[in-house]
Amino acid sequence: RNLDRDIEGSAKRWKKFVDSECPELEKFPQEWKNKSALQKMCMMRALRPDRMTYTCQMFIEEKLDRKYVESRSMEFSKSFEETGPATPVFFILSAGVNPVKDVQILGEKMGFSPDKGNYHHISLGQGQEIVADQALTKGAEEGHWVILENIHLVKKWLPNLEKQLESLGESGCSDFRVYISAEPAGMPSAHIIPQGI
Repeated sequence: RNLDRDIEGSAKRWKKFVDSECPELEKFPQEWKNKSALQKMCMMRALRPDRMTYTCQMFIEEKLDRKYVESRSMEFSKSFEETGPATPVFFILSAGVNPVKDVQILGEKMGFSPDKGNYHHISLGQGQEIVADQALTKGAEEGHWVILENIHLVKKWLPNLEKQLESLGESGCSDFRVYISAEPAGMPSAHIIPQGI
């Protein structure tokens, strides 16, 4: 009640809260920090719907137990058996989970590493699309592994990526693999999941 008035009256405090990278970890301004967990979750939904996945996770941990939000990971080497040059692996990132580590460990066991030049790890954003294009082309030609992290940061480039994956998947070397990661979308209509496993 009266949240709108408080936001108008304390704009700087609320802007700092809303602009925070992880507002669900911050304390709400003024007396709003004393609200119940459910009320805070509702306010977060209104202010930062993109952070609801993490907010709900924290709510469940607090009210039920951590075991309900811990992910049960499948052994990556088993899912690898279903991959191929035309079938990229898509990881939806969540708090405390680092799938790239699993890819790196399996890659090293199978002879793919940055030291050998056949393992390319690109964190997208800030103009890295060109680097990713080059790594994909080289990877397909020579049978390398390519990891593209944070594709949610380059939505405009995704149609190009999809065309490239389709083309390279058909003509690429049999050892060629692509691994893609992105944060979950704030709303179901905003998902950017390409075809893959």
